[in-house]
This record gives sequence, C-alpha cells and structure tokens, in this order.
Amino acid sequence: MGPAILLTHGCAIDKVSKVDGRPRAEFVQFSRLRLMGVLPADRQGLLRRERLTPYEAVYAGNVSGLGEAYFLLSEVYFLPFAYFSPAASDFTGHPDAPDDVERYIVANEHDTRIDRLNSKRIALLHEKMSAFWTRQVAADDGAPAPSFWRRLWRHG
Repeated sequence: MGPAILLTHGCAIDKVSKVDGRPRAEFVQFSRLRLMGVLPADRQGLLRRERLTPYEAVYAGNVSGLGEAYFLLSEVYFLPFAYFSPAASDFTGHPDAPDDVERYIVANEHDTRIDRLNSKRIALLHEKMSAFWTRQVAADDGAPAPSFWRRLWRHG
C-alpha cells in the first residue's frame, strides 16, 4: 500500500480495557499518502492554500523521506489494530506527554512512523472530515454546524 497517514484519533487508540489493560480499539483507519508533484499545478495550489475546500483532499505538507504530500478522505481504509501488536507503554516524564498521562498505546510491529501533522493541520483535518462525511460546515460566525445526526433525528 505504501506510505499512509493514521487517521484514528489518539484518544480512541489509547483507551484500554479495565479488565485486562489491553487496547480497546479493534481497527485503525488510514489514508494513502500521495505525492503533490503528480497533480496539475492548479490543484497543487488549491491544496497548498490549506482551506476547508476541497473537503476530500488534505494537504500533509513536506513529509520526511517522502516529500510534499496530500491524502484523500475518500480513500480511507481500515486495518485490524492487532496487526500492530499494540501494548500500553509507560510515558511518565516523556517531554511530549501531558503531566496527567502515564501510559500510551504504542505499536510494537509494522510501525515505521516518519512524521506527524502539526496542530494547525490537525484542526483543519477535523473540519474537513466533518464537512466531507456530513456536508456540515461551521457558520460564518464560527459557530459549530448543527449535528448531522441531530438534524436527521429531528427531521426523521
């Protein structure tokens, strides 16, 4: 499949069973990273703007060892979390760990993490996912869009 971006949110990955301490997530979601250079120049420019539209395509920036990349929300695929042999690992005192978090779930196999999105791109990804999957976007005044499910419930 090649290079991909993990889309499953960290809080979903880090949940563990209270019974045996094993990760509760059964599947994790990814999207294949694509090289920007294969796109026509106008589409490259569109993605580099890093705006909400187009909803489907997300600019990943310069990815270490790969180059400038993007991914498509329409190409999300799932893998069993067990494939990565996940286990809780002690992160007490780690510089990137919050003070109130002692353990994180880490992959013990098939993990060749090379980079991560910055916080600005993660926030845009969240907005794009909402817009792509529900076609709901925030109002011009910044208020969150009404929930698709609440609307469906109200009108259903």
